[in-house]
Amino acid sequence: METINVLAILPYPGLKELLIQAVEEHDNLNVDIFVGDMQEGVNILKNVSDKDYDVIISRGGTAELIEKETEIPVIYLEISGYDMLRIFKLIQNYTGKLAVVGFSKILESVTTLCDLLRYDIDKFELKTQNDVYPILEELKEKGYNFVVGDVITTKAAETMGLNYALLTSGKESIEKALKEAIKLCRQLSKSVKEKEIYKRVLEHEVIYLEVYGADGERIYSNQKLDLFHQVLKSGNLYNYFEKVDYNQKINFHKSIDGEIWNIMGEQVSLTQDKEGYLFYGRKRLDIKSIEEEVITLDNKKQRQQIRLSSFESSNDTMKKAIQQAEKSSKNRRALLISGEKGTGKDEIALAIHRERPKNDKVFIKFDCSRLNKNNRDQIYENLTKIIIDQKDFTLFFEKINELPLEFHQDLLILLNQFEKIPGSMFISATTESIPVLIEKNRFSIELYEKLGRESIYLPSLRERSEDINNLCSLFIGEINVKYGKEVIGIDEDGILLLKHYRWNYNVKQLRHVLESLVLNSKSSYLSAFQISTVLKQESALSEVKKQDSYYNINVDRYLDDITKEIIEIVLNEEHLNQSKTAKRLGISRSTLWRKIN
Repeated sequence: METINVLAILPYPGLKELLIQAVEEHDNLNVDIFVGDMQEGVNILKNVSDKDYDVIISRGGTAELIEKETEIPVIYLEISGYDMLRIFKLIQNYTGKLAVVGFSKILESVTTLCDLLRYDIDKFELKTQNDVYPILEELKEKGYNFVVGDVITTKAAETMGLNYALLTSGKESIEKALKEAIKLCRQLSKSVKEKEIYKRVLEHEVIYLEVYGADGERIYSNQKLDLFHQVLKSGNLYNYFEKVDYNQKINFHKSIDGEIWNIMGEQVSLTQDKEGYLFYGRKRLDIKSIEEEVITLDNKKQRQQIRLSSFESSNDTMKKAIQQAEKSSKNRRALLISGEKGTGKDEIALAIHRERPKNDKVFIKFDCSRLNKNNRDQIYENLTKIIIDQKDFTLFFEKINELPLEFHQDLLILLNQFEKIPGSMFISATTESIPVLIEKNRFSIELYEKLGRESIYLPSLRERSEDINNLCSLFIGEINVKYGKEVIGIDEDGILLLKHYRWNYNVKQLRHVLESLVLNSKSSYLSAFQISTVLKQESALSEVKKQDSYYNINVDRYLDDITKEIIEIVLNEEHLNQSKTAKRLGISRSTLWRKIN
């Protein structure tokens, strides 16, 4: 059987994993897979125009755009009723306000499914791509914090800080598309050439080189990426031109994609009567602050767009923390965030930064635990080089409680310089009480006064166990999209185990556990047996002291015994009130009665 060359341009990464698995069942398919949505998908098509493909597989609006740009047949990936049923099962226990936002085809299927399941959900129709942001802005103002939709909707929701669930195409839709591709290629009897073997070459260039005309037009670049050009643009390209004209040459430091670069510029003669500007940058690979990951810069291209509005909680302490964070985002007062490891201090800090006005602000994270006598001078110097080039920044001191006391005075001198910059803000995070550390002569009171003008406390996951249902729904949805999985929920006994585990590393540990469970799951639901097995492994690896535990439940027993002990603990806490116990555990009274008798 002749080989069929397929180009797959998919709107999100999870589809790639599903397609890779499905292709293994077809010996006659040769598939190149790329991830790109809407115009990104069209650009991918143009970049591979020199290759001979027989058919293209894509989805939704991306497929429509690609079809207009090529004569190659395009097969549409569908969102089936089963795909929609999976997402509905995943979100059915979500307690926040949610809505489905999409084009008419999606909403028609959603409406049909809602009628069959008698499931009430708000729906909002997109007429064009331009409708996405206005509709989501309106929903956000009305208190909606969870949106279900296609890629274009969920991408917009992410940038606006809304929680979201992507309507994914499952393996059934993938298999249907592959069969249609095979059938179509056979019908067309298109001759197939043997696919050329391509090697992926990693570029190790350490220099970016760009030449501009006096009008700002880029004439030459030795890089395919537009990164260096965008960095110069963000700093106002013409300001750099003026500096070159005045000083003949310029030499400065700039953060590019999370790394520090040394950029130089000078005048050049482009022709006999035309002057231009040459800029070249060298990555500072030798600096210790980057090699040892003491200083890192937030990379918006690779990190989820965290916003304060994406933090949903039913816990009073957590609600208070979110409200305090919202107030802090509106001023520049130094903020100290305290809480156990894994409670999300870095995410709250980044969310506060994202809420601050101005789009060109920079988030600089400084890991205090990695500072030592050998690297201190170099790191302080590099931190200064980064900040003096910024007009608006947030400097986040991670693990400030682990900063050696002998370094406090030097840091205070730097902070006194940095706070003079109009757009500066300092946020610090600690897992210990700073006043207690001051009493033990392990922390400078002057540094505390500088960094702790306002404070936020983030509760442990043990203190906010009522949020575990919501967190599980959010995390499973994200993990499904990332890895192309189709898990839709957790059974009741499994939720009980999660709610009463000790969670020494809190929310981050919960996400790690769920990722392990989803990746290894062969079914649509995570069972209590699967969860019990993973929690036993977590307990063995944690090596935590017994007094750090919450309920100290021994998971090395039969599942029924573990479940019964959890119920007895809650029943005693509720003074043997079965109605309150059942409500707190999220089960019916009949289920409770069955498990204790």
